[in-house]
Amino acid sequence: MRILALDQSSQVTGWAIFQDGKLDKFGKFDHKNSNVIARISSLKADVLQLIEDESIDKVILEEIQMQGNINNVATFKVLAFVLGALEILMYELDMPYETLPSSTWKSICGVKGRARAEQKKDARYSRCNLYRPCGDA
Repeated sequence: MRILALDQSSQVTGWAIFQDGKLDKFGKFDHKNSNVIARISSLKADVLQLIEDESIDKVILEEIQMQGNINNVATFKVLAFVLGALEILMYELDMPYETLPSSTWKSICGVKGRARAEQKKDARYSRCNLYRPCGDA
């Protein structure tokens, strides 16, 4: 089974493809347009192309969560748009998918650090499997 795991955002989205539970390849999409809707549209097209090019069987999307204070509402709203657009794409493709909280893949990978910056640094260095099918954890 080929699984595409996404750590999506409206500007830089990380992706990894797993073949039968083993990391096969990974990369990122960069979208720097100042128009958020244009960025989301480009991301949707890039994900579609990757699914088609790589014969993906299932997609894993990262859940979103409200963090911190009221100043993060705008960011949360944009992330909700991104997740919604990708879920609509999965529906249109009749693609099996699930959403996972970031804490799940961080736990599986053993990513450590209290602050987001520490966690990102640890995740970049570990390059471990970001997803294992349920039951294999």
